[in-house]
Amino acid sequence: LVDAFLDPDARLLVTDSASSGTPMVRVAHEALISNWERAKQYVENNADALKIRRRVEERYRRWLALQETGPGAGGSRLATRIRARFRREPGLLTDVDIADGRRLLTEHRSDTEPHLVRYIERSVADERRRRSRVVRVLSLVVIVVTALAAIAFRQRNIAESESAIANRTTRFMVDMFATADPSKSRGATITVRELLDQGAKTIGSAPDLRHAPRIRAELQTTIGQAYMGLGLYPAAERQLAQARADEQGISTPAATRVRTLVASGTTLYLDGDDAGAQRFLRAAVDLARRTLRP
Repeated sequence: LVDAFLDPDARLLVTDSASSGTPMVRVAHEALISNWERAKQYVENNADALKIRRRVEERYRRWLALQETGPGAGGSRLATRIRARFRREPGLLTDVDIADGRRLLTEHRSDTEPHLVRYIERSVADERRRRSRVVRVLSLVVIVVTALAAIAFRQRNIAESESAIANRTTRFMVDMFATADPSKSRGATITVRELLDQGAKTIGSAPDLRHAPRIRAELQTTIGQAYMGLGLYPAAERQLAQARADEQGISTPAATRVRTLVASGTTLYLDGDDAGAQRFLRAAVDLARRTLRP
């Protein structure tokens, strides 16, 4: 049938070739379609598809030209590789053209030339690859930002907690030494030993400290160091032992635990217990090396 239409006497169809060299057959004159009702109806029903096909063909030719000339050079090799991972391959379909290309393959795949089918599919695959990488990068950014926000929030909570503990410890010590004020002690002379004994007793019985082991441990370490300074080593060790016990059961900053261990070791050393002192001081050094920055 095609050969009959190509016959010079008929001249209904003529041969031609695409830019890729693929043989083509086309209508000899547009009047054949405009006066052929069935062909006219077909063209009208597929006008959009024909427009899309022509546009895709134009994009395809431009892409072929870019393949022949090669991409332009610029920037370092690393920068070029990074851009290539997130940019589209030059000359491929983009955005609306990709949507139209997909429609063309869905509705008219069998009527579309193989080279255009491959071109559209390559464009779709490139867009999918680019979007996938962008999504992965954005997901990583979200994860990093979330992690940094969580760390900042945790650090803020730690700072607020440390500030509250420091304020509570300061108030306790101020109140303890306020009892030495003659106006409050009714003129009686109060020794430092008595002040420390009263403070130690208060720590053990105060209701507000019963459920605050962190603050209690801080106070016990402070009073233990004061006892040690007076040479009252047994009393100092009792306070420091309680502080170590409280710190074991809660989340305590490493610096605080090191301070308590050093005070415990120093107390035992001054009291003549070299073996016990060595145990606590070695533990303090090991903990500091593991957790504290130089």
